[in-house]
Amino acid sequence: MTVNLKIKIYALALLVFFLSSAFAGAQETYQIPFHVQIQYFKKIFGYCLSLENPSNPKTAVICANHDDGEVIKSSFIRGGITAVEVMTPDEFLKSGSIYSVAYVALGVKTDKLRPAFIKKKTLSISGDSKIYEQGVTSVGLLMKDNKVKILFNMDRAKSEGHRFSSEFLRLTGFK
Repeated sequence: MTVNLKIKIYALALLVFFLSSAFAGAQETYQIPFHVQIQYFKKIFGYCLSLENPSNPKTAVICANHDDGEVIKSSFIRGGITAVEVMTPDEFLKSGSIYSVAYVALGVKTDKLRPAFIKKKTLSISGDSKIYEQGVTSVGLLMKDNKVKILFNMDRAKSEGHRFSSEFLRLTGFK
């Protein structure tokens, strides 16, 4: 086998490895389709005792760019939550508007969002468990064993000024 052929085979093997890793990461990232996330969030909003309008809360979809946000916004609207605005993190931080809920999408720089959620008394949610696990949101979703699991942090929710029913706490396994 010539040196050039060995290099090509090695390069091809590396390419296959990197592509399969990237594809596996993408599969893990959006395990839960948006329309399913919205149905779970609607149920969660119903358990939140402090939301003014739990059936249609004023919601900010925080995305890295507006195109991605429009896809998520359309899922919210199809799910019956129509009071939705799309914005970047900077737009949310500068906004004087009060939002009952903020959905944090994947790929968003989150370092300044947590203090803003507390200050604005905005319930923070994400359909991506990684964002929840980073301590950014109060509520997250995780796909485990082909079932959606609700992730909930009561201390974060309280710091945002929100209270949840005891049924919700039992549903999430909170003790």
